[in-house]
Amino acid sequence: MKLREVKNKINSTKNIYALTQSLELVAAMKVRKLKNSTLNSRPFVKKSIEILIRLLEHKKSLLEKNESKNELVKTSSVGSNVKKILVIIFSSDRGFCGIYNKNILKYSEMEIKKLRDEGEVELITIGKKATNFFRKENYNVKIEFPEIKEFEEKKTSDKLFRCLLEFYQKGEYQKILFFATHYFTSFIQTPRIIQIFPFDEKLLRQMIQETTGETIMEENIDYIFEPSLEEIFEELTYQLMESEIYHAILEARTSEEASRMMAMKRAMDNAQDIIENLTLEYNKARQAQITSEISEITSAKEAIA
Repeated sequence: MKLREVKNKINSTKNIYALTQSLELVAAMKVRKLKNSTLNSRPFVKKSIEILIRLLEHKKSLLEKNESKNELVKTSSVGSNVKKILVIIFSSDRGFCGIYNKNILKYSEMEIKKLRDEGEVELITIGKKATNFFRKENYNVKIEFPEIKEFEEKKTSDKLFRCLLEFYQKGEYQKILFFATHYFTSFIQTPRIIQIFPFDEKLLRQMIQETTGETIMEENIDYIFEPSLEEIFEELTYQLMESEIYHAILEARTSEEASRMMAMKRAMDNAQDIIENLTLEYNKARQAQITSEISEITSAKEAIA
C-alpha cells in the first residue's frame, strides 16, 4: 500500500474516532439524566402496582359475588374470547445504538407470531425503526408514530393510554400489549411485554419482580373504600396505568442511550486499534522508503566517484 493511501486511511479513521467520541459523550450525558429519572421513579412504580393489585383483589372478589361488573379485569373466560389484539412496539428513531433495535424488533416479531394463535393482531409502531421494519414486512400497522421525541413528555404517553382505553372500552380489541426494552445496566437491556388491558394480577406481580427484583408481601387487610370501590377503581387505575406506560417509555429510552453509549465506546476502541496499526504500517513503509532513498544516493555517489 502506498504511503499516501495509508495516510489517507489514518486521517479517515481519526475522523471516525472523533465522531464516535462525540456521539459517546452525548449518549453518556443522556444516559445519566434518563437513568436518574428511571431509577428514582421505580419505588413509585412498585408502590403504584401494589395499590393496583390490592384494588384488583377486591374488585375480583366483588365480581365473583356478582356485585360488580368491569371489563378491565381479566377473568378466567377472557383468554378464550380473544378476537383482536393490539400490540404497541417502542423502538428508536436513529441507529448507532448497537443491537437495541434488533433485539426489540426480533423479539416483537417472535411474540406476534405466537399471539396470532389467539386472534388477529394489529400494531401501533413508535419510532422510525419499528415503523420501517413492520411496514417492510407487511404487518397490519394501524397507527405509526415515526418520532419518539414527543413521548419523552408524560402528557403524550397519557394521551396514548386514553386512546388505548377508548379502543378497549369500545370492544375494538380484547387484549392490548406494550412491547419495550427494560433497562438493567448499561451492558444489559432486555425486551419485555406489558399487558395494558385487561388488567392481570399475575402479570402485574411479574412486572414488579422484573422492575425492582422484589416481590409483594402478602397482606390480609380489610380495606374500607370511600366513596366506593367502583369510583376509586375507575379513576385510580387509569392514573396508575398512565404512570406505568410512561415509566416503561423511560426504561426504553434509557436502554437506547445506554446501548448507543456502549456501541460508540466499542467503535472508539476499534478505531484506536486501527489507527495504531495503520500508523505502525505507515512508519515501516516510510522507514523503508527513506532507506531506499539513502541507498540510491549512496550508489549514485559511488558511481560518480
